[in-house]
Amino acid sequence: MQKCVVVLALVLSCAGMGYTDLTSDLTQWGIDFGLRLVQSPASLFMEFQNTMDDTVPVKENKWVVVKTNLVPLMLPFTATGIAINAKVWPESQYIPQCGLYFNYWALPVLSAVPADTASASISGYGYGAVIAKKLKKQTRLFTGIKASQAQMSVKLAKPVDMSGTQFTGLDMIDTDYYWYTGLEFQSNAKKSIYTQLGYSFNTKRIFSKISLCYTWSEIGLAIYPEGFIVVYPYWNIRIKF
Repeated sequence: MQKCVVVLALVLSCAGMGYTDLTSDLTQWGIDFGLRLVQSPASLFMEFQNTMDDTVPVKENKWVVVKTNLVPLMLPFTATGIAINAKVWPESQYIPQCGLYFNYWALPVLSAVPADTASASISGYGYGAVIAKKLKKQTRLFTGIKASQAQMSVKLAKPVDMSGTQFTGLDMIDTDYYWYTGLEFQSNAKKSIYTQLGYSFNTKRIFSKISLCYTWSEIGLAIYPEGFIVVYPYWNIRIKF
């Protein structure tokens, strides 16, 4: 995994070749970013995936939520993605609300790498299920499980010497599984507050989120105590049907 992220840093640096001084700054950022990744290689994919996920239950009067992340995935990491969360069974007196969700994200900026130096792609997807039950009139308890997978493919035009070994390309698939639980508090018809705590079975790490959802947007904090970046402020656009 550490070899993967070193090669990723090299690929990002290749993206700056032949561009202006502005792109050189991006190249240096990519190198620094890759070197930091070596210290915590498994964290970044978990953080990207969990920040992108829409794991909270759909509101009682809606059936589908479509979400995209603006910060921090699109800015500054230039990642794009979409999450779809659907209610498949409404809550009744004895049965909780049940829902399913799916998301996908990718780093299209890697397409800027000159073809004569390298080709690279990074993407990920996740899916899961969530149930929710009302505790009081404005409060619901929810819990769920999810799986995620991140993929990275790097092919170098010329071999790179790494500790005496010649590398021409790498392919990596990283899979993880999670359990999480949380609370929803609906303060009024247009605003809800969500808190959640989760656990990664692969990395053996916890994470948490707190978010404030409005009619069309969501702002919040994702916290990874042992992560590559400890605190992510995030801003999502959410469309409900």
